[in-house]
Amino acid sequence: MYTDENEETDEEVVVEVLPPGENPDELYSEREEQTLVIVHKGKTWTFKYHDLNFKEKYDCIDESVSMGGDEFGFSMGTYYIACLKKMLIRSPIPITETTIGNLAGPVSAQLIGIVPPPTDEAAVVSLKKA
Repeated sequence: MYTDENEETDEEVVVEVLPPGENPDELYSEREEQTLVIVHKGKTWTFKYHDLNFKEKYDCIDESVSMGGDEFGFSMGTYYIACLKKMLIRSPIPITETTIGNLAGPVSAQLIGIVPPPTDEAAVVSLKKA
């Protein structure tokens, strides 16, 4: 429908009403096993993992922070390794800092794709504005 800029439209805004929650167990992190299949050198490699819950994610962030005097540091590498060690439940390789650190670039890039970002994008934007 064409409308002139000066013309008002009578568009109806539809708001979906959701039912209230009744089962508090639905609020907890699901430990559903997921699969990541990586193709490397013409072969498939299957990794089984689960998503991190709130505590696991923030434990990984804590492991990645360093403080000394007035200095604050955060290591993304340490964060990714800590997360993968918690997330991966079945893997074709042992999951250690050494093995993860020695993976080929394309393999590690696909693995870190399952890791949640360490910060909420909205929190980063609000910090930048402050």
